[in-house]
Amino acid sequence: MLNDLGVDTIQHSFADHYLFIKQDLDFKDTHPIIMTAKDCVKCNQFATEQMWYLQVEAELSDEFLNELDEKL
Repeated sequence: MLNDLGVDTIQHSFADHYLFIKQDLDFKDTHPIIMTAKDCVKCNQFATEQMWYLQVEAELSDEFLNELDEKL
């Protein structure tokens, strides 16, 4: 998403539901660390001013919602 907006990023991927520790985000530079709000909660105990979260919201199409409704 950030790349689509023209933001130059250095990506560090972690598995879904990953349990972060402080050392995981110690990148030895001063770049902002941007993560999802879901991951930010997991980093609350060792968060720094360098860490930010990006609020994202899912947009589901009407077609998807109709198909889901039919299956329920």
